[in-house]
Amino acid sequence: MAKKKSSLKLRTTETDNTKVTLVQERPNDYFSFNWSFITSSKKYAFENLDNLKLTILIKKIHLLSQNKKVEVLSLSKKNGLEQIKVRNLKHNRLKHDIVPEEFKNGERAKRCGEDYWVFRLGADGRVIAKIDDNIVYIMAIDTTFDLYDH
Repeated sequence: MAKKKSSLKLRTTETDNTKVTLVQERPNDYFSFNWSFITSSKKYAFENLDNLKLTILIKKIHLLSQNKKVEVLSLSKKNGLEQIKVRNLKHNRLKHDIVPEEFKNGERAKRCGEDYWVFRLGADGRVIAKIDDNIVYIMAIDTTFDLYDH
């Protein structure tokens, strides 16, 4: 029987004395996707997708969920996730309010912070999300590329 290797990460912090901490890799180092808070705006909702765009979306989510977070975050913005800082958006906000009140008023919003994350569906659109650790909360599917400018 082969021994199971324990994967360790090295994290350093700088203080007066350099401190080294070994952190064991967690089993949830993969993204999972949550649809609970997708916008009710029909233009950016799941129901607005035709079969081709729906297939592209499902394939993209499958691809992103099969790779470790560190690998996904190291991909180009075309293939992986891109962080969209609110302060870099025109007027410091999206053009339409897509985040449901239930999400805004909860602890999830605090943990996710104000910034958005985007993954692209090629020329067929982009998905706007919030991320809390390994959970990607899908907020909107922008197939017309008009939800934000930056």
